[in-house]
Amino acid sequence: LKAADASNQYTLVVDGTHWGPRAAPMTAAAAVIKSDADDFEAKVRMSLPRDMTNNESDFCALILGLAAAQQLGVRKLVAQTDNDIVVLACMWGMSVKEPHLYVYRHFAVELFGCFESFELQQVDKKEIEGAKALARTVG
Repeated sequence: LKAADASNQYTLVVDGTHWGPRAAPMTAAAAVIKSDADDFEAKVRMSLPRDMTNNESDFCALILGLAAAQQLGVRKLVAQTDNDIVVLACMWGMSVKEPHLYVYRHFAVELFGCFESFELQQVDKKEIEGAKALARTVG
């Protein structure tokens, strides 16, 4: 995997997802880092505990993607998720119902500081289909 060109802006698309039968659901996190400027794309994914909530898996996907982008040398990043709670909690300090989500928020916000410029956006589900499909390849 080649290193990122630090002068380019990159997009990080993340998703945590649940699928499969109720008796044995699968949970995973995935992130896709890309840049049209240099035809760069990197993908990361991981299985998660089956009992994780959607919000937990989305926070994990964001943290996974941020850590990967930082390791690749990305300096300018726009991250995208379809989860409004993740965006509101991270960018605006909104309270979250589950106290343990504060730990995820803390790790994500700490990673924001690794980038020269950073933006977190809530996007439509259609915009994250690549990350969702990647997450569902974990078995």
